[in-house]
Amino acid sequence: MEKPIFYFAFAQADLPNVLHENQKLYEGLQSLRKKGTVQIENPPKIEKETLFKDLAETYRNNIVLFHFAGHANGQTVELLDGNFEGKTLASLIQNNQTNLHLVFLNGCATYGQVQNLLDGGVKVVIATHRKIEDEAAFHFATAFYGSLFAENPATVEEAYQNACDKLEGFANLPKDRLPVRSAIKKSQIIDRKKEDFIQQWGIFTQENDTQALEWTIKKIDNQPKKENNMIDFDQIITWIDEEQYAKVFAELDAIYDSISDKTTYNRLKKEHTRGMKSLDYDDRIKTFVNNIKK
Repeated sequence: MEKPIFYFAFAQADLPNVLHENQKLYEGLQSLRKKGTVQIENPPKIEKETLFKDLAETYRNNIVLFHFAGHANGQTVELLDGNFEGKTLASLIQNNQTNLHLVFLNGCATYGQVQNLLDGGVKVVIATHRKIEDEAAFHFATAFYGSLFAENPATVEEAYQNACDKLEGFANLPKDRLPVRSAIKKSQIIDRKKEDFIQQWGIFTQENDTQALEWTIKKIDNQPKKENNMIDFDQIITWIDEEQYAKVFAELDAIYDSISDKTTYNRLKKEHTRGMKSLDYDDRIKTFVNNIKK
């Protein structure tokens, strides 16, 4: 596997806290990105073709964490250009993402997609049993990732419990709208009838997989960093010409500590991530890369 990828798909502009969640997580991930040990992907426009190509081609077998936020149900997730079938998502993951450890579907009533994802090889799935409130979804996700990506990172299980605490302590939700703590067991809970679940979030694992919930970013945070002389700058220029900017920044992220002009780099990366590239973007990024090469 090349550099591990954390993939975040934020689909709905009509949900204010989805946009807020996007911004909050983006800010929280900067320290990880600067270390150069993981690649953060957050497509500015998440459409069917984008998701298909990213899973099946561009980032094949490199995604270790997949997060979706937006409208959804037990069969689909809603992208900008329509519904994407959950069975298709699970199949793409099974055939193309053998290293995917965690899928977090932060939309309404996504529980119906859990079993297909586990069958597809995902180690841990976080999903919902019913309709969720936009603000509660924001608090739950940001608390979860705040713990998972902390300087002293929590395990998946600890991060989930911390997110539960956040909602219980701060969101003022009725008890029947809180996460399911008892769900942190084994996947046999999936065999229970849907009506048994009156609460919102749940966490699910493969049966008898006792280590899945102990996963932490420490397991991928100790990979060796690249030096400048290990970077193929000619290949980077080719990728720029082909508009394969994700690959460009994956390489440059690996040498982030050695980049002297971090302000310009961060600006270029931000323009790409937010889909706000100017007409002279290619020229500016080529100039930046050539300056590093010197």
